[in-house]
Parts: sequence; structure tokens; C-alpha cells
Amino acid sequence: MSDVPVALFVRHAERPELPPDERGHGVELTRAGIAAAEALGRSLAGELCSVRTSPICRCVQTAEAIAGGAFADLAPVEDPALGNPGAFVADVALCWSEWRRLGHDGVMSRLVSGSDEVPGLHPIRTTARALAASALAGIDGHVGTHVFVTHDVVLSPLLVGLLDRGLARDEWPDFLESLTLHREAGRVVVRYRGVSSIIDLE
Repeated sequence: MSDVPVALFVRHAERPELPPDERGHGVELTRAGIAAAEALGRSLAGELCSVRTSPICRCVQTAEAIAGGAFADLAPVEDPALGNPGAFVADVALCWSEWRRLGHDGVMSRLVSGSDEVPGLHPIRTTARALAASALAGIDGHVGTHVFVTHDVVLSPLLVGLLDRGLARDEWPDFLESLTLHREAGRVVVRYRGVSSIIDLE
């Protein structure tokens, strides 16, 4: 059990492949994805304090499965900063155009390149820090784990902006992969894949 408030940003659970040339908003989780999200919830039993989620159905399903697995009487709260459109999107039409032109992997390659300027998006570093600061402010004083369910296209630029570097292909977040944030001695600790980094959000 954590003795400080922890923000856990997690990619939604397993889904099928997204249909080509569609936004895929209606794509739901697989049975394996639901089971894995419930298992994650069980690992958080007794410490889960709140769940926020992208409004997209696969994220909502993930959030509900995590809360259910933790036996937590929590109703997930939908948050468009986590998806649809997400905190990073500045121009929805341009982002969709780029998605159709480049495909998912092409868009992801841009998001994780380490560049601060990506067509259709707000600046990566300032937006990532603002999203992290907002999450930490919202959980301040509430000890335990607070889950934020989102997409790889939000989690990846969040990582890039907070760590101030690009991501290699094998670092892209998989289903249910997460980063955590918490305050420690006035600084913010970011943890991803077992590696911690200290950052300053000011």
C-alpha cells in the first residue's frame, strides 16, 4: 500500500486490430483484455482510490474491469483529456488526416520521436507537464492509487514529454502498460518499466 497519492496512467487492455480508415471508437476489449484488467484491479485491491478514463468504450471497459477486480465501489469518471480527443490534440481534423495518411504505427513513430512539434498537436513537453501536474493536483491529499485509463497515443507523448526524450520501438506502451507519478521531497517521480526518473514540473 502506498503512503502517498500515486497517479497510475495505464493504456487500455487488449483490443482487436483497429479497422483501417476508421477511428475505431467502437472497438471493444477482447475477453482476454477484460480478464487482464480485472487481474490488474485485484492487484490494487485495498489501495485503489479513484478511476478516470477516456470516454472511448475500450477505455471505459478497462476502467470498469479494474474497479470491479479491486472490489472497489467506484464509478469511473470520463475525462476527454485522456482521449476523444485527448490533452495533446490541438486540431482534430488534421490529426485524423495524418492518421489516415500514416496509419497507427506512422503516427506513433511521430509521437515518440522526441520532437516537441507534431502536426495537429499541442507542444509535447508543455502539454505532458500540464497533464501530469493536473493529475497530481487532483489527487493531492488522497493517499493511495488513482488510475487514469488512456490510449497509447496519449501515454506515449506523456512519457516523451516527461522524460524529455524519444522512445525506441520496444519502449512503446503495450496493453495495460503504465507509468506512475508521485511527489517525493518536493519533486515528481516518474516510473516506467521499473525505472524511476526525477522531474520538475515547475
